[in-house]
Amino acid sequence: MAETFMELKNRSSISDMPLNQSANDFGTEQYVQGLVQFISHSAAPITIALQGEWGSGKTSLINRLYNDLCDDDKDFIGIKINTWEYSMLATPEETVVKIIAQLVREISASDQKSQN
Repeated sequence: MAETFMELKNRSSISDMPLNQSANDFGTEQYVQGLVQFISHSAAPITIALQGEWGSGKTSLINRLYNDLCDDDKDFIGIKINTWEYSMLATPEETVVKIIAQLVREISASDQKSQN
């Protein structure tokens, strides 16, 4: 079946699908390996902020870190929380409460897995 003009017009070669596997994605390899080393050798609790424009590869980088640090046979427990899911139609205060509640659920589930 032939596509209509509108269907062809709406096509794009740009994808917003984050990578989930280890791959050298647009030059971020050095950042991934640097963060893996930094996190692996940190003796104190740390927080890392990752900021960037839409489509700059933030989620792909996070997925790479998760795969390299938190897979089943690794030393770290990863918790993925998509803050956008909790901020829709909610005040900032409600969003924070929802995120903390999800974080507690994830930590509780991870703790049960680590005791087995």
